[in-house]
Amino acid sequence: MRILQVNTYHHRRGGADVHALALVDALTAAGHDVRFFGMQHPANVESPDSVYWVPCIDFVELNEAKSVRSAAQVLGRVIYSREAARRIGRMIDEWRPDVAHLHGIHHHLSLSVLVELNRRGIPVVWTVHDYKLLCPNTSLVLRGEACDRCKGGHYMQCTLNRCKKDSRAASLVATIEAYVDAVIDPRNRVDRFIAPSRFLLNKFVEFGWDGDRFEHIPNFAPDDDMPGVRAPVPGRITYIGRLDPLKGIAVAIEAVGRTPDVTLEVAGEGPLEAELRVLADAVAPGRVRFHGRVGPTELVALRDSSIAVVVPSKWNENSPLTVIEALRRGCPVIGSDAAGIAELVNDGDNGLLFAPGDVGALADALDRLVSDPALQERLVHGALATGTTLGVDLYVSRLLGLYRSIIGETRADERSG
Repeated sequence: MRILQVNTYHHRRGGADVHALALVDALTAAGHDVRFFGMQHPANVESPDSVYWVPCIDFVELNEAKSVRSAAQVLGRVIYSREAARRIGRMIDEWRPDVAHLHGIHHHLSLSVLVELNRRGIPVVWTVHDYKLLCPNTSLVLRGEACDRCKGGHYMQCTLNRCKKDSRAASLVATIEAYVDAVIDPRNRVDRFIAPSRFLLNKFVEFGWDGDRFEHIPNFAPDDDMPGVRAPVPGRITYIGRLDPLKGIAVAIEAVGRTPDVTLEVAGEGPLEAELRVLADAVAPGRVRFHGRVGPTELVALRDSSIAVVVPSKWNENSPLTVIEALRRGCPVIGSDAAGIAELVNDGDNGLLFAPGDVGALADALDRLVSDPALQERLVHGALATGTTLGVDLYVSRLLGLYRSIIGETRADERSG
């Protein structure tokens, strides 16, 4: 089968990018001809397909320029990228995939790639990694609180409330993008959407989307994340992720401050780093270590040396790879009791849950874990059991079945037409 994977980045920038790259490897290993379309970027993993990809664009740099020309460049790429349409069109015409699988395409690629796939009759699957198709600001969160003001297509709320980076200009661009997306209407252009969590699927249905167009397939972690030799250091927990307010890392640091037998390893970078370092020095001096962005090998080492991974998100995460990768390694998870995290973590079985944003509840969970070796052992066994259901082979089997189904439907439509 010839399979085209489409995602902006071809390096491990975020969860969707890690997933897309791992999926290419898994499908290739299964004997399929897999190619990639994305954006050229200095950090990308090298690929012969990059000759087709759109040039790199730095929105931060363009926004800082504050010129008419830079604004036109941003709008030209974000709203409907003719360059992306032209380049993916050439790739499709020269190779002719059997199916295309979309991941993160907004901003740098735009829905123009979907239109070109439709024009050529290529069946399309889209894994929905976030809420961008519902919310111009992606997260369904406004200043730390759940928000559904855009429900019903009222996207101007994004501009009125300055949802995007608290910037009127950035919010206006996101608003225009959302209205253009609504006109293109991916609901009628995508054969199947994949929802990694039931929470996300239900949220789309709540916003008026057809649930029959969705397949619930939980994310996976590659087989190289299967358990090795774990040697947890007593009291050590690890946070892996971006350092921003929605991730709840400040909650974790404050909770560690209340549990003197716990140390916290922080792997990640982001806009809150300086503020978080000050907080850590104030509430838990000497017990929080910041590692910055680390590679896959060091991440595995950090997990294997920890009694648990903490995932303190304050928003409704979809299906965090941080949780899945931990469970596959047999590492328990202490996570927020919400959305996709709660679908993966069973309290008292493979981890512990606490109310999002509740420092005291997280501190109680940490104290409970470090003071009970029997609980730690039970959670490890539970994590391993859950991890067996989140492997690549099961995921690829279900995905290939979905591909074949929509390819068959497309060919049947062509015959009947």
